[in-house]
Amino acid sequence: MKLLPSLHPTLTSKSISLLRQFNVTTLAHLLTLQPEKLCSILSLPFSTVTQLRMELFREHSSFPVVGLQLYQAGLEEEVQVHTGSQSLDQVLGGLQGGLVYEVFG
Repeated sequence: MKLLPSLHPTLTSKSISLLRQFNVTTLAHLLTLQPEKLCSILSLPFSTVTQLRMELFREHSSFPVVGLQLYQAGLEEEVQVHTGSQSLDQVLGGLQGGLVYEVFG
């Protein structure tokens, strides 16, 4: 996403042109810079730069998700596969993906 004044009130046309002089043209690049470097480029106080970064992160990034939560959500959404035998499906309730079934008899 390109840097535009509409992203945040602190990002004025002047500050965006200053950032362009340091080859910072996208939001991703802006957010990867250290706050200290942003302070020196924009001549803004550290607290203002920190607030700018926090608000941009909150507005334009996704929420962090723990891998275990994604895995468990995937297990809950998994589709049951029918065996083709009504009586076997009644006993098992279908076959769940990710499991190994052994049938003999």
